[in-house]
Amino acid sequence: MDQDFAFGMVMFVVFLLCDFITVVAYGMVYSDLIKYQKGMLFGVHIPKEQVEHENVTELKEKFVQKWKLFYRWNLIVGMLLCGICFFQFSIFMLIWSVWLAEFILLGTYLINGTHKKMYEIKIQNQWMSEPTEKEEDQDEYWIKGWYCNPNDKRVWVKDRMCSTNYSMNMAKPEAKAGAVIMAAFLIGSLMFIVVLLWKFDHTEIKIQLEQDVVTIDAAIYDTEFSLEDIRTVELIEQIPEDGFIRTNGGATQHYLIGHFRGDVTGDCMMYLYRDYSPIIKIVLEDQTIFINSKSKEEVENWFQILNK
Repeated sequence: MDQDFAFGMVMFVVFLLCDFITVVAYGMVYSDLIKYQKGMLFGVHIPKEQVEHENVTELKEKFVQKWKLFYRWNLIVGMLLCGICFFQFSIFMLIWSVWLAEFILLGTYLINGTHKKMYEIKIQNQWMSEPTEKEEDQDEYWIKGWYCNPNDKRVWVKDRMCSTNYSMNMAKPEAKAGAVIMAAFLIGSLMFIVVLLWKFDHTEIKIQLEQDVVTIDAAIYDTEFSLEDIRTVELIEQIPEDGFIRTNGGATQHYLIGHFRGDVTGDCMMYLYRDYSPIIKIVLEDQTIFINSKSKEEVENWFQILNK
């Protein structure tokens, strides 16, 4: 099987299942918002006899309509996007990240927006609900869709709309700082992965010689050594069968780049385009380097330079 197709198939299946489980689980958890539970509807306490009020019924119908559209649209789009895995994985990761951000932000906006409207209906109709002993159960502290109570010393409280979740008390400076840090970390991590994959998908393996110092560079990995440090250099048709494992680097459908370790070879650096030969094997005092190019003539030219 072609390596590009095999890699694309594996990633397609992985992300297909991931998207399906994410959307379905999200939909199942928050679809219960339309049910009157624990004296609440959409996370707002209202009298049970008002559940069928015309304003409440209209809000429920609008939410169900929007929720089904949002749910089905994201399920279809999320699964269709997985097809990009067969073309270029870095571009897929970028588009997938945008889709995931849209799914989370738009879903949160839809839920919180409905919560606010439900609270407005309660206030306009002056509905009184059963008093609650727990301060965190009072509706006024959840108006924005999350907990915000300056009188509560706690930073974390159980989310009313999803019993398996916890909400931070956004009235606390540490909660605000924590939310910013977590958001920045998630965004930064996704961007780092996308940029890294982009570099691997579009990198070129280069050799430079300056004053008898050789510099090899590809993606985010570079190696520098002197011509005097070379013990042996030879042309081979393929890397040896040595049980190589990647210790710090990238192994894509196109490249093997970074730090690897072999059972016999030991620590080594690879700068290889898959399925291209010949390969230059450079043995130094502390490691071995494997490098090639898409051009046979360029490899032979490098070999001559390294044999000076």
